[in-house]
Amino acid sequence: MKAYKYIEDSKKVLETLSFEFSKMDNSKTRLEDLNTIIKMLNCFESMLNEKYYTDFMELLILSRLYQTLLKADFSEVNVTEFIQYFEQDLRFGKDYYKEQIAELLVDKQRYNSLTHGKLHQDKKETWIKSVNNLVKQVKMRILWTKKYK
Repeated sequence: MKAYKYIEDSKKVLETLSFEFSKMDNSKTRLEDLNTIIKMLNCFESMLNEKYYTDFMELLILSRLYQTLLKADFSEVNVTEFIQYFEQDLRFGKDYYKEQIAELLVDKQRYNSLTHGKLHQDKKETWIKSVNNLVKQVKMRILWTKKYK
């Protein structure tokens, strides 16, 4: 996104100017002016971040709603239930879901081991590390996409 590049470029210019102004007469007034501009840039940057994260949350909500509608018979669509599940997701938090995913993977691995006659089974902690790595990879892709949009 170009706005982020402009912010970074402006911060570099302001940093150089503040260094130069600190050596000049009347530097106090000029430094106060620079600090005002820096505060404005930081405020603008935080507004962009809030918009990005709000847009990202909206994308997740719409994606989950779309998946719910795909699975549902249209005569049985219950928006209240969808909202309750979404609120439940937020209430339980990420650690709860990491544990649940790890337990599910352990159970699936146990089932596959029994059906294929192999007795290999990873511990839940191993699966939690794998889930953490996957989440980290997804976050990195999101940041990469955001940076170069």
